[in-house]
Amino acid sequence: MNNAMQCDQCGFENPPGMHFCGKCAAALKHVCPTCQFTNPTDFCFCGQCGRTLGSIPQENPTSAREKSSAQPTTEHHHRQEAERRQLTVLFCDMVGSSALSERIDPEDLRDIMRGYRSACNDVVSHFDGHVAQYLGDGILVYFGYPHAHEDDARRATQAALDIVSRISGLRYPLLSGEEVPLSVRVGVHTGLVVVGEIGDGDKRTLALGETPNIAARLQELSTPNSVVVSNATHHLVSDDFDFEDLGGHQLKGFSQPLDLYRVTGEHSTRQRLLANRGLYHEPLVGRDQETALLMERLEQACKGVGQVVLLGGEAGLGKTRMVQMVLDRLANQSCFIMECGSSPYYQNSFLYPIIDLMQRTLGLTDITDNAERQACLQQSVETLGLDAAEVVPALAELLGIHIAEIATDALGATPQQRKQKILNALVSMLQSLAQQKLIVLMVEDLHWVDSSTLELLTLLVEQPGLTNLFALFTFRSEFAPPWNSHANLTLVTLNRLTRQQAGHLIRQLSGGKTLPVDVFAEIIRKTDGVPYFIEELTGMVLNSDMMEEKANHYVLKAGTAELAIPSTLQDSLMSRLDGLGEDKELAQLSATLGREFGHELLSALAGRDEASLRQGLAHLINAELFLQRGHPPKASYSFRHALLREAAYQSLLKRTRQYYHQRIANLLQERFPHIVEANPELLAHHCSEACIDDQAAEMWLKAGKLAVRRSANQEAAIHLQHGLLVLKRLPDSPERLARELEMQTTLGLAFMMSKGYAAPAVEKAYARARELCHNTPDIGTTFPVLCGLWEYYIVRADLSTAESLANELLDLAEQDNQPNLKLEARRTLGTTRFWQGRLGEALELLTPPHNSDASETSSITTKLSHSQDVQVAGLANMGCILWLLGQPDQALEKCRQALETAKRLTHPFSQAYALQFLAVVHQLRGEREATQRQAEAQIALCETYGFAFWSATGTMLRAWAKADDSNIKTCCEEFQSALAKYEQSGSRLVRSYFLALLAELQFRAGQPDAANSTLDKALEEAEYTHENFFSAELMRLKGHFLQQTEPAHSAQAEALLTRALQQAQRQNAHSLALRCSIDLAHIATQTGHTAEVQSLLSQQLRHIDGGVDTQDVKRAHETLH
Repeated sequence: MNNAMQCDQCGFENPPGMHFCGKCAAALKHVCPTCQFTNPTDFCFCGQCGRTLGSIPQENPTSAREKSSAQPTTEHHHRQEAERRQLTVLFCDMVGSSALSERIDPEDLRDIMRGYRSACNDVVSHFDGHVAQYLGDGILVYFGYPHAHEDDARRATQAALDIVSRISGLRYPLLSGEEVPLSVRVGVHTGLVVVGEIGDGDKRTLALGETPNIAARLQELSTPNSVVVSNATHHLVSDDFDFEDLGGHQLKGFSQPLDLYRVTGEHSTRQRLLANRGLYHEPLVGRDQETALLMERLEQACKGVGQVVLLGGEAGLGKTRMVQMVLDRLANQSCFIMECGSSPYYQNSFLYPIIDLMQRTLGLTDITDNAERQACLQQSVETLGLDAAEVVPALAELLGIHIAEIATDALGATPQQRKQKILNALVSMLQSLAQQKLIVLMVEDLHWVDSSTLELLTLLVEQPGLTNLFALFTFRSEFAPPWNSHANLTLVTLNRLTRQQAGHLIRQLSGGKTLPVDVFAEIIRKTDGVPYFIEELTGMVLNSDMMEEKANHYVLKAGTAELAIPSTLQDSLMSRLDGLGEDKELAQLSATLGREFGHELLSALAGRDEASLRQGLAHLINAELFLQRGHPPKASYSFRHALLREAAYQSLLKRTRQYYHQRIANLLQERFPHIVEANPELLAHHCSEACIDDQAAEMWLKAGKLAVRRSANQEAAIHLQHGLLVLKRLPDSPERLARELEMQTTLGLAFMMSKGYAAPAVEKAYARARELCHNTPDIGTTFPVLCGLWEYYIVRADLSTAESLANELLDLAEQDNQPNLKLEARRTLGTTRFWQGRLGEALELLTPPHNSDASETSSITTKLSHSQDVQVAGLANMGCILWLLGQPDQALEKCRQALETAKRLTHPFSQAYALQFLAVVHQLRGEREATQRQAEAQIALCETYGFAFWSATGTMLRAWAKADDSNIKTCCEEFQSALAKYEQSGSRLVRSYFLALLAELQFRAGQPDAANSTLDKALEEAEYTHENFFSAELMRLKGHFLQQTEPAHSAQAEALLTRALQQAQRQNAHSLALRCSIDLAHIATQTGHTAEVQSLLSQQLRHIDGGVDTQDVKRAHETLH
């Protein structure tokens, strides 16, 4: 081991045994490798544990980036030398001191200054402020340091008034007998500071940041014997004082103007606080009705009638306490109790609450050996009587257990399949448990839950025949439950407590002892019925030095004229942290781990001996900062609420946070690799915060890919976006650009699947990826990027750009000479030609070469285009083209082949694609029942896998298919709603077709004007986008509607139909031409040109190959006869 001693100040490595750094002269330190205590260099033995230091080589600290690549060590605990906190700063300045010094003796001036400072110091001490500096005749005072109070802003403002009152009322005698009156100006401002020792030998503790400077500027704007406060301070004390609004002022040296207020006096009565923050759950009071309803539902569940209760309300109303109440009632009942909950750290982690629950349920928490975990899982599944072949692979995948005997594709070839198998296995396990006895499932904080867990809960909630289950889900008001109301689902919303209930809670918290009336009333008034506020503020009052406890009551201590209740949650939380003494640092350290953390990880991070650590944790638990579950060393802890953790975390210096995160990252890799393997985003987070950017980027990419593989596309997008932010901090290099290319390509896929093909985010990701492709000659890397861009532009109906990209793909395919690339490139150009209305070219491009192997082409699925399978897409598009070309039976056969291929591939996205085109062909053939059947299958598939794009298109087809005279208006609304969702995602492709269907519905609903307006919109759209495959039909419908509504305008209708016919004939769209001929024949019966038009109709029928049972062919024959 290297014995060199690295300087903490400059990083210089000094030879062993040195006392001072040879480069910067800073004192060096000996770190005890046993207990990590930092000792002075002249110590021979550790001052903490007594271990000899002389013969023990010293470990060199390294930078964060160096540390990330080295093996983690048991480093000494980092001592904080400063911290971040909210502070209220008072700056007081004597008016006219320079002029006074000119006309009085220096000795008199000295006495005046001593008296002035003494008077100010007395007032400040009375309000427990801290005089930080005397600056000539100026005084800088902190309220909120070194110990925070719940009302520091009020203390500062009151102190300012008292200083003005005291100084202005005094007369200072001079040696000459003359008395000199004094006046002061005072400014008060509240804001964020970093407070601590300056260092380099300067032992003064000062607050740095803009807050002290603003306070000094405010006193300059104050008039003699007055107090001016900033808007920030006014916001905190507006209910306590009277103010004069001074308006906005531009302060010297600051870019933004501030609203200022002059304090004119203390309020005669206090008003209620409007701002309520806090997330806490304490003694259950005032919840009788809610409790009765919960118990009734629990009783029904005990009788076998499954119940799901949704418990919602704003933060701090006692949802967790309600959960505990239910658990207390079940203490002596035979049932399976399963508890889990999410947190901000894991809201984008796939099934995190469920994984945690399963680890505990299956007894895997303490098992790290893979073989033991596998055996435990196998035994548990067999004990439950489940199909091990189905369930074990799914749960092994979920829990990160490697089973060599299981094939890699046992759960399916696609992320959607694997995800569905996992969800099905979890539901099966719950059902099996429910057959044995009642299951009580508690899931807390749904507002932080990941989308996959929500999907699992949806399967559970909507499970038919729900039995032997009581589920209680809690969430904050901002969360909207996605489930429809039904008999087994109950919503319970918590409200604030009444004044009477709040008083009962206060008496309960004070142990039945009465508080002073004013204090009691103030707590009730300021907490506004929020249980968390009541508990927090009451606890602070009882634990403060303002109160003195008697036998059966509390009294205000002597000298405390006024009791100030905390006016902000931030101040109250900081006060609680300051009250922890030395263990405050342990709370801050714990906060870097997250809201929930395990004993082993904390122990490894803290670097304290076990006895000391347990003593500190016991203090934090007794102080009601932490909750504990289990027993050390396997215990886990959580902050009683997220804001307690955040207050502790935010008080750390950014540099200290970075240091802690770096150590956590090292520990996770060395001692907890199974956590990293299951949730790489956790390591990515700590590496990001530690500025270990290279590794952070690697882990964010890994997390993103893992989420895509699990079909958790929303989470994947978030992980990858975090990774891209980290990449920006890295210097330019080929490696960085290559990693960004991989991230952007994966991000484009995640966005495409979660937001839709045409979402702007898709284009942004792929466009950046394409830009990065200029740095690589690898066609295999560039090709999928161009495919992604083509998908984006084609669905946005930017056919010109799509055509250019398709040609570029063809060029790349020719260069690479790979059949699969050529097939994909031909598909992109063929599909583009289809939508352009160039049907013959499209069919030729989409028809596979005679020498191609279908089995090979069907195996590439999403590897190239990142969406549907190439062969499925080709067959589906050919189906629509063949119908247009007058081959309705072959069209139907191609679409059926597409669906069969997709099913054979077990690729859900390709199935949704094939179902869409099959439903369209049925619609074009006029087969309503078949259209509805395929559309509903498509919608069901989309709901299962979250394919929003295909869900919208399927919904439109279903609305068209099920419309009849009884529901036509409702179907119109359903169609328009689905079309709006389709368009909102940026999709414009095929709008001419969908608008034609909508116009037909509107016309049938008796809305001819709306129908014509829709057709005009569709024709304008087609002209703009050059999407011409359905233009003839749009024109035909206009003529058809005109002929139906205004027979007198048959000539105009005939002209429109003739133009439509000519357009269809130019495209060889024989099916559309047949429709035009039928409508022209109907007009001919009125004009006497029957023979001529019947000849035309017969001619068009000869172009139709098959389809004798289709609607159009039947109508044609009926018209001829």
